[in-house]
Amino acid sequence: MYQLPHQEFSGNGEGGIIYADWVELNILTQKMDSLSLSDVIASIAKNPLDNSESSEHRLDSEDSAGYWQSAEDTAESAFSEIKQRICWYGDRYPLRSERDLITASPSYDSNTVAKFLILLRSRHFYQCALGDDGNMAGQLFEELLPHILKCLLGINCDTAIRFGVAGGSRGNGLPNDTNDALTELSRKMNLSRGNLSNIRKDADLGADSIAWKPLGDSLCGKLITIGQATISEGEWIHKDPSPKWGNGRLFSSMLKPTIVASFVESISLTKNSQLNGLLSTKPKILLDRFRILFILKDTDIPSDLLNRMDEWSETMLHRIYQYEN
Repeated sequence: MYQLPHQEFSGNGEGGIIYADWVELNILTQKMDSLSLSDVIASIAKNPLDNSESSEHRLDSEDSAGYWQSAEDTAESAFSEIKQRICWYGDRYPLRSERDLITASPSYDSNTVAKFLILLRSRHFYQCALGDDGNMAGQLFEELLPHILKCLLGINCDTAIRFGVAGGSRGNGLPNDTNDALTELSRKMNLSRGNLSNIRKDADLGADSIAWKPLGDSLCGKLITIGQATISEGEWIHKDPSPKWGNGRLFSSMLKPTIVASFVESISLTKNSQLNGLLSTKPKILLDRFRILFILKDTDIPSDLLNRMDEWSETMLHRIYQYEN
């Protein structure tokens, strides 16, 4: 098994969620064929947090029963979290549970994207340990975003475009210069350009991807989404596209767009009170990696991008092995 992430937990079942993610990492990367509840309890009990008041192993001392009980509670919380995910996402979730044993689903059809997303999540566990500065990972996730939006809206690739500049160029043939890219985008969307000028040449105005539901005409009132992709933990809460997208300065006939935030940790890590307050002030469609897996299959992704995601995943796996050994 991989080393357990040593992190402080702030409640709201956070420890169970994080260890559920660790179980996913082990099984989806084929480190383990399966994990039992007793396996996870033993791993947690043998790897206490650095500031634990009782770090002895259960077998070393009878006085460590309190810590052992904490390990059991955390492992049970992790298994409950996985079972909840299975209940929510069904066949679109890559793990299966039988009593106190977690295994990979034998018929899951999105193994490449599932492994890619859980390895993106592993960057939060082993910070700076994998020798990955996030540039390539961030670019790949940004390239994946138009395909996520395509599946979300039920549209084709021509109306889901990568507008971000990760990697030094935009997607779908858009010019690098921001003003030229907006002009081409207005043509594709059948929208009139606004009067905004003096835009920085390499800006994306907080929009990693743009997707819209085409209705044939050039009139206002279309469903338009602005997608944001982040691989940094918790950053989706703070990211917002420029208000210029919705005030008529970029496109004079554009309604205020719907914001879609895509990220790799679980929504469940955010407390309900905080989440409700956030969404009341900054309405967004939230797509954590589970919701992404719910709507996206390997077959929805171009083979070139799929291959590069797989290559990055294999590189990260090699680095995890090196880190562990």
